[in-house]
Amino acid sequence: MKKKHTLPFLLLASFLMAACGNDTPTPSSSVEEPSLSTSVEEEPSSSEASLIDYAAETHLPEDYFGKSFLKDGIGQVDLKQKIDGDTAHFYPVGTTSNLIKARYNCIDTPESTGMIEAYGFGASDRNGELLSKAKTIVLSTDPADQGEKGSVPITDSTGGRYLTYIWVSEKENCPYDELRLVNLILVQEGWSKQKGATGKQFANAFLNANNQAMEAGLNIWSGKDDPDERYQKAKAQSSEVSLKNIVEGKNAVGEDFDWVGSKATFEATVAATGPDKGACYLNEDIDGKRYGIYVFTQYKELKPLTVIGNRVKITGTIARFGEDEESGDEGTLQLVDAKYSPWGQEGDIETLEKGDGTYQELTGSIKELAIEDNINVICSLKGLTCYGGKAVQDTATKTAYAFTLWCRDSSGEDINIRIDDGLAIYPGDQPGGDNTQPRVQSIEYFKSATNIDVKGAMVTYYGRYQIKLCTRTDLVVTGANPALAN
Repeated sequence: MKKKHTLPFLLLASFLMAACGNDTPTPSSSVEEPSLSTSVEEEPSSSEASLIDYAAETHLPEDYFGKSFLKDGIGQVDLKQKIDGDTAHFYPVGTTSNLIKARYNCIDTPESTGMIEAYGFGASDRNGELLSKAKTIVLSTDPADQGEKGSVPITDSTGGRYLTYIWVSEKENCPYDELRLVNLILVQEGWSKQKGATGKQFANAFLNANNQAMEAGLNIWSGKDDPDERYQKAKAQSSEVSLKNIVEGKNAVGEDFDWVGSKATFEATVAATGPDKGACYLNEDIDGKRYGIYVFTQYKELKPLTVIGNRVKITGTIARFGEDEESGDEGTLQLVDAKYSPWGQEGDIETLEKGDGTYQELTGSIKELAIEDNINVICSLKGLTCYGGKAVQDTATKTAYAFTLWCRDSSGEDINIRIDDGLAIYPGDQPGGDNTQPRVQSIEYFKSATNIDVKGAMVTYYGRYQIKLCTRTDLVVTGANPALAN
């Protein structure tokens, strides 16, 4: 990128944080550029010399003093860790508990952690610079992103991050109307495109800043390859990752990385579908080992994910489900926010090879299969008996039941079988039972069986391994007493 594009915004950035608490006057809506040194190759155009400082014109609309972000949707925080260009972790000010994982609202910087994208490292550096220099940091939520309890913020689709505006100043306890909006600064300087700003609190500022950065050709809008050495190194190796990287917690260049909350693109095979509508498990054999992840589609059926055996290339955000601090269970990895369009629009799930409806699961004993390496991998267990469990009735239908079966094999090893209430199991020896009869509603039916065979995803729940049934026909109950079904 030529210096004529960067100098005006380097000057602009130098005072974005300085206006609060010093003698420097607040900048006007346009920036006057001083005489440039003789080292500059080209004179800037008049439009480049008068870029509008939208961040100086945008203010936090209410005071943050005495308020809590987690309760009031606005509050002062301390920085724990900058993650990348549009993600950071904070604690409520003066504390080291109740971690707030913040996903910056209305922006989408290039990736710099898992999947490596052009200008991602620069965006991450700029975000880190603004946060590290700040002596006051305030988080706020947009009214459109607050829950049913008024100002209480809600988490995004990953279930673990809050959509936030991040306000900063280099002055301690800065007055609320003098704070600067980091989200907007990143768009204004061309480190991020605006995303989803329409209808939000500061929509006009984000849209105008985005258009200005585009016209000025700043950073991501320069039309030039990212010269950052880190990006060039990652690009030479690979800008994409494998399922192995994600499960083992490594980024594209092999460094340790917590993927939760980050975007990833990888290839894998549909190993099973369900139990939620549209959901599936992706498995992949890499370097002699099988890796797995659950894909949650918010109950939408995305065509490439509906056929077992389909090999796909998919992009989405990594999340975790079922974390439990008390038991130390980290939960299982999920992929969310995956999109598909049959017309080839951005975010497609691409079918690389068409499947035939089958996938060879892992087989073996409980001792062999119920291990951490097989989390989210489709496994098959045979010769189980049920010695107890729990049945939970659906309060709405009064007929559907979710079951957790406590089972063991002939060697005495234990494992649970999880049957969601959407998977109706019927009495009978055929797979899933004979569905002409009323569905099973009692644990006693399973306890009376002489044999249980099951295929499903290996997961953990409160530290205990269990097979999660994906389709009802993957459960075969033999020798059970039908009279005990209800």
